[in-house]
Amino acid sequence: MKSAKFRMVLYVAAGIFFFVFWLVWVFPTDALKSRILTEIENQTQGRYKFDVGSLDIGILGSITFNDLKVSEGVGDTEKTLLKTPKLKLSFSPLALGSLAKKPDIDFYIKGSKGQLEGNYHQDGDEFDLTASFKQFPIADLGMISAKAKIDLTGSLDGDIDLRLNKADTNKNEGSIDLRLIDLTMASTRVALDPTAPDQAMEIPQIKLTGAKDSGIKGEVKKENLEISAIDLKGGDLDLNLSGRVVLQGAKASDYRLALQGGFSLTEALAKALPILFIIEQQKNPQGVYPLNMTGRLGKPSIRVGTFNLPI
Repeated sequence: MKSAKFRMVLYVAAGIFFFVFWLVWVFPTDALKSRILTEIENQTQGRYKFDVGSLDIGILGSITFNDLKVSEGVGDTEKTLLKTPKLKLSFSPLALGSLAKKPDIDFYIKGSKGQLEGNYHQDGDEFDLTASFKQFPIADLGMISAKAKIDLTGSLDGDIDLRLNKADTNKNEGSIDLRLIDLTMASTRVALDPTAPDQAMEIPQIKLTGAKDSGIKGEVKKENLEISAIDLKGGDLDLNLSGRVVLQGAKASDYRLALQGGFSLTEALAKALPILFIIEQQKNPQGVYPLNMTGRLGKPSIRVGTFNLPI
Protein backbone atom coordinates (compact mmCIF):
# COMPACT_ATOMS: atom_id res chain seq x y z
CA MET A 1 0.00 0.00 0.00
CA LYS A 2 2.76 2.38 0.95
CA SER A 3 4.59 1.43 -2.24
CA ALA A 4 1.52 2.27 -4.33
CA LYS A 5 1.16 5.66 -2.67
CA PHE A 6 4.83 6.36 -3.23
CA ARG A 7 4.52 5.52 -6.95
CA MET A 8 1.47 7.79 -7.23
CA VAL A 9 3.38 10.71 -5.71
CA LEU A 10 6.33 9.96 -7.99
CA TYR A 11 4.11 9.92 -11.11
CA VAL A 12 2.47 13.21 -10.17
CA ALA A 13 5.86 14.84 -9.47
CA ALA A 14 7.25 13.56 -12.76
CA GLY A 15 4.17 14.82 -14.62
CA ILE A 16 4.54 18.29 -13.14
CA PHE A 17 8.28 18.33 -13.91
CA PHE A 18 7.84 17.39 -17.58
CA PHE A 19 4.91 19.78 -18.00
CA VAL A 20 7.02 22.69 -16.70
CA PHE A 21 10.04 21.52 -18.74
CA TRP A 22 8.14 21.45 -22.03
CA LEU A 23 6.33 24.69 -21.21
CA VAL A 24 9.66 26.46 -20.77
CA TRP A 25 11.16 24.72 -23.82
CA VAL A 26 8.43 25.66 -26.28
CA PHE A 27 7.27 28.91 -24.65
CA PRO A 28 7.19 31.70 -27.34
CA THR A 29 9.46 34.07 -25.40
CA ASP A 30 10.61 36.05 -28.46
CA ALA A 31 7.05 36.90 -29.48
CA LEU A 32 6.15 37.77 -25.90
CA LYS A 33 9.18 40.04 -25.53
CA SER A 34 8.20 41.93 -28.68
CA ARG A 35 4.60 42.21 -27.44
CA ILE A 36 5.72 43.58 -24.06
CA LEU A 37 7.94 46.28 -25.58
CA THR A 38 5.25 47.21 -28.11
CA GLU A 39 2.66 47.48 -25.35
CA ILE A 40 4.95 49.73 -23.30
CA GLU A 41 5.43 52.04 -26.29
CA ASN A 42 1.68 52.10 -26.95
CA GLN A 43 0.85 52.91 -23.33
CA THR A 44 3.35 55.81 -23.24
CA GLN A 45 2.21 57.05 -26.68
CA GLY A 46 5.79 57.40 -27.84
CA ARG A 47 6.69 59.87 -25.10
CA TYR A 48 9.34 57.56 -23.68
CA LYS A 49 12.07 55.62 -25.42
CA PHE A 50 13.12 52.20 -24.11
CA ASP A 51 16.50 50.70 -24.96
CA VAL A 52 16.84 47.13 -23.67
CA GLY A 53 19.90 44.91 -24.00
CA SER A 54 17.89 41.75 -23.30
CA LEU A 55 14.63 40.75 -21.66
CA ASP A 56 14.05 37.62 -19.59
CA ILE A 57 10.57 36.33 -18.78
CA GLY A 58 9.83 34.00 -15.87
CA ILE A 59 6.73 31.88 -16.38
CA LEU A 60 6.00 32.08 -12.64
CA GLY A 61 5.55 35.83 -12.74
CA SER A 62 8.58 38.03 -13.41
CA ILE A 63 10.08 40.19 -16.14
CA THR A 64 13.76 41.19 -16.06
CA PHE A 65 15.11 44.01 -18.21
CA ASN A 66 18.88 43.87 -18.65
CA ASP A 67 20.88 46.98 -19.62
CA LEU A 68 17.79 49.16 -19.60
CA LYS A 69 17.73 52.85 -20.48
CA VAL A 70 14.53 54.88 -20.33
CA SER A 71 14.63 58.35 -21.87
CA GLU A 72 12.19 61.13 -22.66
CA GLY A 73 12.29 63.45 -25.68
CA VAL A 74 14.47 63.26 -28.77
CA GLY A 75 17.76 64.68 -30.03
CA ASP A 76 19.30 67.44 -27.94
CA THR A 77 16.26 67.50 -25.64
CA GLU A 78 16.47 63.81 -24.73
CA LYS A 79 16.76 63.20 -20.98
CA THR A 80 17.67 59.89 -19.38
CA LEU A 81 15.07 59.05 -16.72
CA LEU A 82 16.43 55.66 -15.66
CA LYS A 83 19.58 53.73 -16.43
CA THR A 84 20.21 50.35 -14.85
CA PRO A 85 22.01 47.09 -15.65
CA LYS A 86 19.00 45.22 -14.24
CA LEU A 87 15.34 45.96 -13.50
CA LYS A 88 13.23 43.04 -12.27
CA LEU A 89 9.45 43.23 -11.86
CA SER A 90 7.72 40.39 -10.02
CA PHE A 91 4.00 39.69 -9.66
CA SER A 92 1.58 36.86 -9.05
CA PRO A 93 0.72 35.07 -12.32
CA LEU A 94 -2.78 34.52 -10.87
CA ALA A 95 -3.29 38.31 -10.84
CA LEU A 96 -2.25 38.97 -14.45
CA GLY A 97 -5.79 39.82 -15.50
CA SER A 98 -6.11 42.55 -12.86
CA LEU A 99 -2.61 44.08 -13.03
CA ALA A 100 -3.73 47.00 -15.17
CA LYS A 101 -6.48 48.01 -12.71
CA LYS A 102 -4.95 46.79 -9.44
CA PRO A 103 -1.16 46.64 -9.86
CA ASP A 104 0.74 44.79 -7.15
CA ILE A 105 4.37 44.60 -8.24
CA ASP A 106 7.64 43.94 -6.46
CA PHE A 107 10.58 45.72 -8.07
CA TYR A 108 14.35 45.46 -7.92
CA ILE A 109 16.71 47.95 -9.55
CA LYS A 110 20.45 47.34 -9.63
CA GLY A 111 22.40 50.57 -9.61
CA SER A 112 25.79 51.34 -11.13
CA LYS A 113 26.53 50.53 -7.50
CA GLY A 114 24.07 49.79 -4.74
CA GLN A 115 20.46 48.76 -5.26
CA LEU A 116 16.82 49.75 -4.82
CA GLU A 117 13.98 47.35 -4.08
CA GLY A 118 10.39 47.60 -2.95
CA ASN A 119 6.72 47.16 -3.84
CA TYR A 120 4.01 49.21 -5.50
CA HIS A 121 0.36 48.35 -4.94
CA GLN A 122 -2.72 50.28 -6.03
CA ASP A 123 -6.39 49.53 -5.46
CA GLY A 124 -8.77 52.29 -6.50
CA ASP A 125 -7.96 55.54 -4.73
CA GLU A 126 -5.38 53.94 -2.43
CA PHE A 127 -1.79 53.14 -3.23
CA ASP A 128 1.04 51.70 -1.17
CA LEU A 129 4.71 52.25 -1.90
CA THR A 130 7.69 50.76 -0.10
CA ALA A 131 11.23 51.41 -1.29
CA SER A 132 14.55 50.53 0.30
CA PHE A 133 17.65 52.35 -1.00
CA LYS A 134 21.06 50.82 -0.37
CA GLN A 135 23.85 53.19 -1.42
CA PHE A 136 21.88 53.85 -4.62
CA PRO A 137 23.36 56.50 -6.99
CA ILE A 138 20.86 59.32 -7.46
CA ALA A 139 22.20 59.95 -10.98
CA ASP A 140 20.81 56.53 -12.01
CA LEU A 141 17.34 57.95 -11.30
CA GLY A 142 17.58 60.66 -13.92
CA MET A 143 13.87 61.41 -13.41
CA ILE A 144 14.81 63.25 -10.19
CA SER A 145 17.25 65.57 -11.97
CA ALA A 146 14.79 66.02 -14.85
CA LYS A 147 12.01 67.02 -12.46
CA ALA A 148 14.26 69.33 -10.42
CA LYS A 149 15.86 70.68 -13.64
CA ILE A 150 19.34 70.36 -12.12
CA ASP A 151 21.95 67.62 -12.40
CA LEU A 152 22.53 65.81 -9.12
CA THR A 153 25.05 63.18 -8.10
CA GLY A 154 25.51 61.32 -4.83
CA SER A 155 23.83 58.35 -3.16
CA LEU A 156 20.58 57.55 -1.35
CA ASP A 157 20.30 55.22 1.62
CA GLY A 158 17.24 54.45 3.72
CA ASP A 159 13.55 53.67 3.41
CA ILE A 160 10.22 55.01 2.17
CA ASP A 161 6.99 53.40 3.40
CA LEU A 162 3.80 55.17 2.32
CA ARG A 163 0.09 54.41 2.17
CA LEU A 164 -1.94 57.23 0.63
CA ASN A 165 -5.65 57.45 -0.18
CA LYS A 166 -6.90 60.22 -2.49
CA ALA A 167 -10.52 59.82 -1.41
CA ASP A 168 -9.96 59.62 2.35
CA THR A 169 -6.84 61.29 3.77
CA ASN A 170 -7.71 59.89 7.23
CA LYS A 171 -6.33 56.58 5.94
CA ASN A 172 -2.95 58.09 5.03
CA GLU A 173 0.06 56.79 6.95
CA GLY A 174 3.73 56.09 6.48
CA SER A 175 7.25 57.36 6.95
CA ILE A 176 10.31 58.64 5.10
CA ASP A 177 13.83 58.12 6.42
CA LEU A 178 16.46 58.85 3.78
CA ARG A 179 20.16 59.62 4.11
CA LEU A 180 21.82 61.85 1.50
CA ILE A 181 25.42 60.89 0.85
CA ASP A 182 27.89 63.19 -0.98
CA LEU A 183 25.07 64.98 -2.78
CA THR A 184 26.40 67.44 -5.38
CA MET A 185 24.61 69.84 -7.71
CA ALA A 186 26.29 70.49 -11.05
CA SER A 187 26.96 74.04 -12.21
CA THR A 188 24.01 75.61 -13.98
CA ARG A 189 22.48 78.88 -15.20
CA VAL A 190 19.38 80.40 -13.62
CA ALA A 191 17.28 82.97 -15.46
CA LEU A 192 16.10 85.46 -12.84
CA ASP A 193 14.02 87.18 -15.51
CA PRO A 194 12.23 84.73 -17.89
CA THR A 195 11.99 87.50 -20.50
CA ALA A 196 15.79 87.90 -20.57
CA PRO A 197 17.34 84.40 -20.65
CA ASP A 198 20.64 85.83 -21.93
CA GLN A 199 21.09 87.51 -18.55
CA ALA A 200 20.93 84.25 -16.61
CA MET A 201 23.07 83.97 -13.49
CA GLU A 202 25.86 81.41 -13.33
CA ILE A 203 25.60 79.02 -10.36
CA PRO A 204 28.81 77.08 -9.66
CA GLN A 205 28.94 73.44 -8.69
CA ILE A 206 27.71 73.10 -5.10
CA LYS A 207 28.55 70.25 -2.77
CA LEU A 208 25.27 69.96 -0.89
CA THR A 209 26.21 67.28 1.64
CA GLY A 210 29.11 65.32 2.99
CA ALA A 211 29.22 61.58 3.67
CA LYS A 212 27.08 61.64 6.83
CA ASP A 213 24.57 63.54 9.00
CA SER A 214 22.39 64.64 6.05
CA GLY A 215 18.93 63.39 5.20
CA ILE A 216 15.16 63.70 5.19
CA LYS A 217 12.90 62.39 7.94
CA GLY A 218 9.15 62.63 8.02
CA GLU A 219 5.95 60.88 9.01
CA VAL A 220 2.57 60.87 7.27
CA LYS A 221 -0.33 61.67 9.59
CA LYS A 222 -3.63 61.82 7.74
CA GLU A 223 -3.50 64.83 5.37
CA ASN A 224 -0.06 66.00 6.53
CA LEU A 225 3.48 64.88 5.88
CA GLU A 226 5.15 66.07 9.07
CA ILE A 227 8.79 66.85 8.24
CA SER A 228 10.91 66.46 11.36
CA ALA A 229 14.16 67.25 9.55
CA ILE A 230 15.64 68.16 6.20
CA ASP A 231 19.36 68.43 6.91
CA LEU A 232 22.18 69.25 4.49
CA LYS A 233 25.53 69.14 6.27
CA GLY A 234 29.19 68.66 5.49
CA GLY A 235 29.21 70.51 2.16
CA ASP A 236 29.24 74.10 0.92
CA LEU A 237 25.78 74.58 2.39
CA ASP A 238 24.52 73.97 5.93
CA LEU A 239 20.73 73.84 5.88
CA ASN A 240 18.01 72.66 8.22
CA LEU A 241 14.25 72.74 7.69
CA SER A 242 11.21 71.29 9.42
CA GLY A 243 7.45 71.72 9.13
CA ARG A 244 4.80 70.04 7.04
CA VAL A 245 3.49 69.35 3.56
CA VAL A 246 -0.29 69.23 3.20
CA LEU A 247 -1.13 66.26 0.96
CA GLN A 248 -4.24 67.66 -0.65
CA GLY A 249 -4.69 68.43 -4.33
CA ALA A 250 -5.32 66.85 -7.71
CA LYS A 251 -1.58 66.33 -8.20
CA ALA A 252 1.60 66.53 -6.12
CA SER A 253 2.44 70.02 -7.43
CA ASP A 254 -0.73 71.24 -5.69
CA TYR A 255 0.44 70.09 -2.25
CA ARG A 256 1.12 73.03 0.08
CA LEU A 257 4.34 73.70 1.97
CA ALA A 258 4.93 75.15 5.42
CA LEU A 259 8.65 74.75 6.15
CA GLN A 260 10.88 76.85 8.40
CA GLY A 261 14.58 76.79 9.23
CA GLY A 262 17.78 78.42 8.12
CA PHE A 263 20.97 78.03 6.16
CA SER A 264 24.56 79.23 6.04
CA LEU A 265 27.22 79.10 3.34
CA THR A 266 30.93 78.48 3.23
CA GLU A 267 33.02 81.54 2.46
CA ALA A 268 34.06 80.08 -0.90
CA LEU A 269 30.45 79.57 -2.01
CA ALA A 270 29.41 83.01 -0.75
CA LYS A 271 32.13 84.60 -2.88
CA ALA A 272 31.01 82.58 -5.91
CA LEU A 273 27.46 83.93 -5.57
CA PRO A 274 27.73 87.70 -5.84
CA ILE A 275 23.94 88.01 -5.89
CA LEU A 276 24.01 87.24 -2.15
CA PHE A 277 24.49 90.96 -1.50
CA ILE A 278 20.69 91.22 -1.96
CA ILE A 279 20.04 89.17 1.19
CA GLU A 280 23.22 89.97 3.13
CA GLN A 281 21.29 92.09 5.63
CA GLN A 282 18.99 89.16 6.41
CA LYS A 283 21.79 87.17 8.06
CA ASN A 284 21.49 86.93 11.85
CA PRO A 285 24.42 87.40 14.32
CA GLN A 286 25.16 83.66 14.14
CA GLY A 287 25.74 83.91 10.37
CA VAL A 288 22.52 82.04 9.56
CA TYR A 289 19.93 83.16 7.02
CA PRO A 290 16.36 82.47 8.31
CA LEU A 291 14.39 80.56 5.67
CA ASN A 292 10.65 80.02 5.13
CA MET A 293 9.02 78.07 2.31
CA THR A 294 5.26 78.27 1.78
CA GLY A 295 2.72 77.94 -1.04
CA ARG A 296 2.24 75.18 -3.60
CA LEU A 297 4.95 72.59 -4.12
CA GLY A 298 4.93 73.33 -7.86
CA LYS A 299 5.55 77.07 -7.33
CA PRO A 300 6.68 77.77 -3.77
CA SER A 301 7.18 81.16 -2.12
CA ILE A 302 10.62 81.42 -0.53
CA ARG A 303 11.46 84.09 2.03
CA VAL A 304 14.93 84.71 3.45
CA GLY A 305 14.46 86.74 6.60
CA THR A 306 12.01 89.41 5.44
CA PHE A 307 13.08 89.26 1.77
CA ASN A 308 10.93 87.34 -0.73
CA LEU A 309 13.04 85.71 -3.44
CA PRO A 310 11.81 86.65 -6.94
CA ILE A 311 11.18 83.18 -8.37
